[in-house]
Amino acid sequence: MVVVVLLAGCAKSPSADRTLEHLRMQAEERLLQDARVAFFQGQYQETALLLERFVMNHPRSRLIDEARWWLARSHQQHGDLSAALMRYRQLTQGRHPNPYRKEATLRVAEIELILGVNLDTHEFVGVMIGAGVLLQPNGLDMATNYRDKVFARAVAIDFPCWKPSTEDTPGNLPIQGVRMWDRILDEGIKPLVTLGKERGFGVWVGVPLRCMGAYYDASDEQTRRWSDQTYDVSTGRIQRSEGYSLFSAEYRDVVFSLLSHVAELRVDGVVFRATASQGPYEGFTPLAIREFEQQFGERLTPEILFTTSSQGEVLTSSHLLNQRASVSVDYPPLFWKWAGWKAREGFRFMNKLAVNLRSQFPYLKIALEVHPESIEDPLSALVNVSEDWIEMSHGEFDVIVTNLHDVPSVRLRSGTTQGVPVGISERNDALVTGMVDYLRKAERVWVILSNRQTLPLHGRGDRLISNLPKGVGILYDYTAVP
Repeated sequence: MVVVVLLAGCAKSPSADRTLEHLRMQAEERLLQDARVAFFQGQYQETALLLERFVMNHPRSRLIDEARWWLARSHQQHGDLSAALMRYRQLTQGRHPNPYRKEATLRVAEIELILGVNLDTHEFVGVMIGAGVLLQPNGLDMATNYRDKVFARAVAIDFPCWKPSTEDTPGNLPIQGVRMWDRILDEGIKPLVTLGKERGFGVWVGVPLRCMGAYYDASDEQTRRWSDQTYDVSTGRIQRSEGYSLFSAEYRDVVFSLLSHVAELRVDGVVFRATASQGPYEGFTPLAIREFEQQFGERLTPEILFTTSSQGEVLTSSHLLNQRASVSVDYPPLFWKWAGWKAREGFRFMNKLAVNLRSQFPYLKIALEVHPESIEDPLSALVNVSEDWIEMSHGEFDVIVTNLHDVPSVRLRSGTTQGVPVGISERNDALVTGMVDYLRKAERVWVILSNRQTLPLHGRGDRLISNLPKGVGILYDYTAVP
């Protein structure tokens, strides 16, 4: 009898469950009401922030459709048409009926017409320009002119791996350090975002993660600690690299801080750019070596990796100096552990960076660029650029980007004798098709193409005439255009 009473006392009563559910519903209704009030007071940014939190924290709420409706409305009223389009589309999808579907469908069509979406079967068309363009006296006009050339729905501002340059090219940056970073953000990107909201185009920012230390006022000691290190096979010595090491916790914090400043400007998204690599010889910082040795319990030195084959034979420097794109060298088993570990740890950092940025800035889209080599020859890419694109594609990235800029195909335009690059090679077409087949969603794939791979479309600016799969996004590269 006593046992029965005790068990009955421990059970949660139905009335308690109903009370908790009622309190939860009251909290959700109050949050939604606060958002409505902010909307009708014209506080559209505040409305969007409230509702982004609602959608994230209450995805199964019976009020979720209404929250998405007001979120889409607030983005549209604020002029952020790309974000509004995404939210309206969510209301047009799904199996269960909702009272906003019909109106949302009409608004999707209206915004797509404004943004130029689907004019040539590509969901996303953008232009990429050098960050230095925005520091020119007519920088905003130049940016919008490039955008108008292809009737793009976005402008991507590309921060290069900084090197001193005296060339008089608009994309070049005359100085480095945080002063340059802040100046481009304040004088260039901030007004461009405002202009984009007025004219209906988005703004993205491309950043080279391994070079961002150049946009920070680091001391000589910090630069020494953060720098990557490469192995010189001709001398047998480890030396400082031009790039920065993603294994440094201090440097990772700097990268997050710089990107947070970008996100605070309400840009649409950030592209983690793929940077040039020193092949298998980079990454030999003391920290990386120590972490590898602790994980695998094996001693690691470059001499072990690059002087002895898997059969115990000596590898000469002449073998290795010509091995940028080949994996024919018979590397020892320890080398493959090292190559796989480097690729995996680099991906983990980028993935965590994407998660942390999105948790603080829910509206931010994040794209990751991978080298074409990663898709065509995964083993070679693992050696040369420390990438495993299959693993990377499963990360927290909205889009996977690859650069087809370097291998344009040239065909003769019918009725002329002039060579005009009007498409992409069969090799590149197969590469992109392979990406789409694996990801199963063409909209998650973007390609970077030369600005020369366009043709005039009567009254609509220039667009690529290509056989890319429907839905694949295109970024036309204008970074080298004076």
